[in-house]
Amino acid sequence: MKSPTTVLLFAVLTGACAAASPTPSTIDGGQDGGSLDGTAKDAGSTGPDSMGSAHDVAGSDGSALQTHIDAGASQPDAGGAQVDGGSAGGAGGSTKCDNAHGPMVHVPAGVFLFGQAEKKTKLPAFCADKYEVSAAAFNACVKAGGCEGYSKWPQCKDGGKGAPNQCLSKPGDLPANFIDWYRANAYCKWAKKRLPTAEEWEKAARGTDARIYPWGSAIGCMHAHYERGQGFNLCKGFGGKADKPVSAKEYAKWASPWGTVQMAGNLREWIDYRKDRTKPPDENGYGISKGGDYREGKAGVAIIVSYGLLGPGVSSDGHGFRCVADPL
Repeated sequence: MKSPTTVLLFAVLTGACAAASPTPSTIDGGQDGGSLDGTAKDAGSTGPDSMGSAHDVAGSDGSALQTHIDAGASQPDAGGAQVDGGSAGGAGGSTKCDNAHGPMVHVPAGVFLFGQAEKKTKLPAFCADKYEVSAAAFNACVKAGGCEGYSKWPQCKDGGKGAPNQCLSKPGDLPANFIDWYRANAYCKWAKKRLPTAEEWEKAARGTDARIYPWGSAIGCMHAHYERGQGFNLCKGFGGKADKPVSAKEYAKWASPWGTVQMAGNLREWIDYRKDRTKPPDENGYGISKGGDYREGKAGVAIIVSYGLLGPGVSSDGHGFRCVADPL
């Protein structure tokens, strides 16, 4: 009889769970491919549906890319990024957040349990975007000259399948997708915010009681936008919702203890994984995102799981982001 670890790893290598097989990164030790605490590998070029499938993964210019599972690839640590000067946050005890570029929620200072190891980790107070950054908000950044747009992408020019939400004439509350790390970082800087560290992201999603998902320890199709791919498809068509990224304001009933919405499923969210936040990331290295996307299974959208095997300049229809900031 296969152990749970073996079953999970087998699922990844056969394409059933291409991007949802976590491997440890928040705990030192061997990578066994199965525990829910670390970096899940981006399998397939093109997204998490199936190994080797062609699924809307693109470079910064919109060109299609081809990558493959490498079960032995080394992974960056999702935690430990150092907050640079001016990012300590909450020194004066303010609970007021700047909502000029979308609503934010206050996450109080204090200790929370980080990662599967439930390491007691103390953070200063900070504010987190309530929702994933919308396509409309990202387009405002492009119009203001703060972000690189998508006008040169073939998908945007011909309105083809798989075009970013930013290319829609009326994106409504749809989240910005096909976001690479650099675009996410540029937007947050333009909005006078920053990308969250792994610790900040987990606390915003998890609260202080080590829950598995933002709302608790059990998950079903009503809770989150997940299980809507090929390998994981139990929630396809559920609730009449599209089997692709949906409005950033959906599933608000199942928000985190602080009020952040959709931190499990819908879109993977980039974090600032750099050890030194004054230097750009290694273009040839791996970026880190968290939260899983609409195609993941229940393991892939757990708060403690991180994803890496796409470089910071690569994106997919399942990649988005949210920002954090210091209280006013």
